[in-house]
Amino acid sequence: MVGVGNGARWMRSVRRPDKYHDLLTRAAADREKRVLTGVSDLADRNEVLLPDQLSAEMGAAARRDNAAAVTQLPLEFVDVTLGFNPEWIVDRIARPCSFLHSGP
Repeated sequence: MVGVGNGARWMRSVRRPDKYHDLLTRAAADREKRVLTGVSDLADRNEVLLPDQLSAEMGAAARRDNAAAVTQLPLEFVDVTLGFNPEWIVDRIARPCSFLHSGP
């Protein structure tokens, strides 16, 4: 099972510091562009999600003959992920629960 409890921590943890800084710089420029145009730039999904080698290969194989497969993501996804932090509310859950997440 794979879960992200803090989007910013996860995005930072899977990248070298210089690559994380570059991603944040691209996201900031895209944020400004979205304010002016309402449109987000697209990036290769593996560049944003940064899967490990095996996951990248399995994902590419699954998308190979699928014309509807998502190969690019809007850079806005970076901001959404950075703001995703279910850890902020987990202590407010009234009863124990389990979250299941499947891969791409």
